[in-house]
Amino acid sequence: APLHPTLFKMEQKLLSDRLRECTAKSLAEYHQLLQGQPIPFWDVVALTATDANQAKAYEQMLQERRDANIIPPCKYHVFADPPGPKLGNGGATMLALEELTKLYGTSLDSSRVLLIHAGGFSKRLPNVSMIGKIFAAVPLGPPLLCMLEIKLILTLPYLRKMKPGVFVTCADDIVMMDPEGVDFQQSGFTALGHPSSLEIGTTHGVFVLPENQRHAIVQELKSGLQQDGQTRQPPCRLAQCSRFLHKPSIKQMQTLGATLPGVDYVFTDSAYYMDRATALRLLAFLHAHAPLSCEIDAYGDFLQALGPDATDEYTRNDANVVSVEASLVQTRAQLYQHLRDVRLNVLLCEKSKFYHIGTIPEYLFHYCHDEVFRRELNLQQSVLASSSERDGDNESFSERCKGVVLSSVIGPGSEVEAGSVVEFCHVGAGVTVGGSSVVSHCDIADGTKLPSGMFFHTVCTAAGFATIFFGVKDCLKTNAAKASAGSQLSFCDTGLSNVLAAWDMTEEDVWPKMSKCALWTGKFFVESPSSEASFALAVQIATSLRDGTPLPAEARKAVTEQPRLSMADMVECKVLPQMLVRRRSLAGKRDV
Repeated sequence: APLHPTLFKMEQKLLSDRLRECTAKSLAEYHQLLQGQPIPFWDVVALTATDANQAKAYEQMLQERRDANIIPPCKYHVFADPPGPKLGNGGATMLALEELTKLYGTSLDSSRVLLIHAGGFSKRLPNVSMIGKIFAAVPLGPPLLCMLEIKLILTLPYLRKMKPGVFVTCADDIVMMDPEGVDFQQSGFTALGHPSSLEIGTTHGVFVLPENQRHAIVQELKSGLQQDGQTRQPPCRLAQCSRFLHKPSIKQMQTLGATLPGVDYVFTDSAYYMDRATALRLLAFLHAHAPLSCEIDAYGDFLQALGPDATDEYTRNDANVVSVEASLVQTRAQLYQHLRDVRLNVLLCEKSKFYHIGTIPEYLFHYCHDEVFRRELNLQQSVLASSSERDGDNESFSERCKGVVLSSVIGPGSEVEAGSVVEFCHVGAGVTVGGSSVVSHCDIADGTKLPSGMFFHTVCTAAGFATIFFGVKDCLKTNAAKASAGSQLSFCDTGLSNVLAAWDMTEEDVWPKMSKCALWTGKFFVESPSSEASFALAVQIATSLRDGTPLPAEARKAVTEQPRLSMADMVECKVLPQMLVRRRSLAGKRDV
């Protein structure tokens, strides 16, 4: 039977306390590692990138962090997907293994590799589209940490019991767990499994355990609560998985035995380890079927082939495939046969939590509102924030800035309302940042009033600066046919048809020579000679759209007569070194 609500809350509080304790220990070990103490660390850390341009940006970011001693000494590499059809993170995994083999050969037989899938342009979290989601800032420091460091910190305990092989993870999630009992010494794949509701299971991978193991786990859970109210959950423990389901329906989970009897939850995936022999087997598949010509998923296509109860039914299901190529079904079937006798183990991590931070709503919620998450990771309200107060301004920084402020200078009398994140900004005097907003890499003039629920991000370009602006609820990925874009898309929380009418434009003006329309490819943004002028223009346009008021004459002239850029354009023409110089300058002005 379900636990009484009071006992459930007690268990959740104890779990959260334990995760905070484990995270703090890993963070302390990481700092010792940076100081040169002999803490076990990865032999190689590899990032995947969408293309050569993104790979170059990642290499610049890695060099920046190595020079600042923010990441430990190690062999760091970035591997870009080749031009051509999308190969997915499964294809990227095999190509990374091939590149590592070219670099290190048989020395990989004694190496432990961390492979982080960091490709994609973060269309749902566009403040990191230019630098990459693996370098998204995290409110922890100083120095201000990013998702890369969080990955390095939280995986440190895994190395205590890991034989040579590859640990595969994604760039936009955070897994906190009690690592007692971790074991990455088995052959085949060993995946992390986290207790989750059936609803969460529908959007993740789900592990099916043999029936006898399912009943044994339930018995342990029932005996895990002592009469004094203290939890005695078992540590992480290894189990053999009979089958893996990729984003199944609730009915599938119940029918195929994924749910645990009587407790109505499942174990879902996050990351996994493969031993060296398994990595070589994937490499052999690549060599036998190169060049790859379709999208392969490192979770759905690798793990669904494993386990004694696996079937090949999934090979014909393209529901979760972004780009369906003619070779998809055949390649999946060949991979299924190639991996059939590979073992799938799952580490049942009952004291664990999985957090995804890949969208603006998730970013704002976890950083600003989720007190449990903030406490578990020991996040801060401000990191590397500078406040230049003037005479007569006696309000404290924390009273004026109720949002999260990262590596920014905040002028006297300026306010950041609750629920907002301001990062890498220079904010003038008397500025108000409305609530539930993201403001990134911007120079904001004195007295500026920013509306709530908005996203602003200034990009350095070859010709100057351009400030991106959206409503935080706008979806940059949604596609619409040009004929229906006006009724299907919204921009700054305003129907696109109203935006085009206000600017005396058509869909062809915003999406020239394109059949599909998305905010990501829409040419809405104008370059300016200075960062401050670019931001001021963006605020004028955004406020006009939100309030339904006419644009000032100069702003209207800029929008209608100057060349405009899209987000996709700016990813290509950004000047990253200039953005990094600016970030270093802001980080050096800390006094809060």
